[in-house]
Amino acid sequence: MKILFIFYLISVSLTVLDIQEFIRMSLENSHEIRCAELDSDIAGNTEAAAFGNMLPVIRANFNYTKIDRPFGTLLSVPSLPVFSAQNPSQIIGITPAIDTFIAFSKEDFKTASISLIQPVFWGGKIYNNYRISSLLRESADEYVKITRQNTLLECVAACSEYFRAKELLLSAQNYEQAIKSHLKDVENLYRNGVLIENDFQKTKIHHENALLALLAAENALILSKINLCRLAGLEMTTEIFLDDSFPDIYIGKLDENILVETGLAKRGELSIAQLNLSAAVKRKDISLARFFPDVNFFASLRASNPDFELENEWETGWILGIDFNLSIFEGFGRAAQVGASSSSVAMARENLLSAREIVEFEIRKNILELELAEKKLKTSSEKLASAEEYLLLSQLRFDNGVITNSELLDAYLLKSEAQTDFISAKADLVLCFVELKRSLGVLDSTGIFSPLTEVAN
Repeated sequence: MKILFIFYLISVSLTVLDIQEFIRMSLENSHEIRCAELDSDIAGNTEAAAFGNMLPVIRANFNYTKIDRPFGTLLSVPSLPVFSAQNPSQIIGITPAIDTFIAFSKEDFKTASISLIQPVFWGGKIYNNYRISSLLRESADEYVKITRQNTLLECVAACSEYFRAKELLLSAQNYEQAIKSHLKDVENLYRNGVLIENDFQKTKIHHENALLALLAAENALILSKINLCRLAGLEMTTEIFLDDSFPDIYIGKLDENILVETGLAKRGELSIAQLNLSAAVKRKDISLARFFPDVNFFASLRASNPDFELENEWETGWILGIDFNLSIFEGFGRAAQVGASSSSVAMARENLLSAREIVEFEIRKNILELELAEKKLKTSSEKLASAEEYLLLSQLRFDNGVITNSELLDAYLLKSEAQTDFISAKADLVLCFVELKRSLGVLDSTGIFSPLTEVAN
């Protein structure tokens, strides 16, 4: 058995982490965070491109053309009579016919130009487009923070489930060993005629149930480890261990109103809703700007070779101008767009109000759940202490023949259930505490379990 265990340790990769190291690895390997960061990069590049639309556009052009023969025309001059100067004149000869090719170009053409276009007035369309892209970039940055906080919550939940599974497995092992030992005692008493067969069979059923509970606890621990590996970016077959246990949580006195104000001020979803409202207002301004003209300044410097006299020289020239463009009628499309953008602004405002209500409700709900989890932990701790004491007394009474085997089995089961409730209560308290921090928008990897009194300051 020892040889098999040593072979298992060699064949399986072992990784031992504490909570902070596990969270660091999970944040680094989170696909959701990476996608959110890439989306932020896209938004940043879009913002830079929108800013570039306000700057002048400078273009350079060069063209070289070669043709097989120059463009031109053939001028044919026919033979003409030549008259004498005497009067009356007489034909004294005839001029020869002449064919002359007049070239309009050369075989090689070279042209070059550089031009500049600067928007002067577009009714705010270009600037507002830039502001919208800036707001979207800020929104993407906020979403990165939200994704990190959600990932942190998922990490804490995975750690809590691991600790819960580990302690439940230990509890299930102890319960199974206790019932197994008791089963041997009951079997001996049954063989000696002290107990009846019903007691023996009932104890066997309890032991079988304990074995099933032990198997379920083992599977739960395996699944929790697989989930830890998934979050940390490790192979699913890695044997991972967390060398910590449930962290100590200090809650203290909660001021509900202060926590609500903190959440409304720091929650990322509200920041995104406010940014969306600002972007909707800018889109409305753009739709209104369509009623104004677009004015651009342009300038161009040109050069060509050959020059106008077909000499091998560069001929240069320049152009300056103002471009004025105004759409007179678009079939009521602009007015319809203004109406649509106005409705978008109203909808974004309603979304902001709805988000505030949802956030406030979530904070108040999480405060109540945290208070309930704290009371459950206290109650389950007292219940466990009572169940342990009750089991000791029941064992003594059974040994002295005061109570039946069924009553002792009930005491074992009661203690096992109390142990399970206590372990679950510890895990629930941690999750409720971290969930409240997330709903406040203050969950950070450096202070996951810091007191809530520090949050409100």
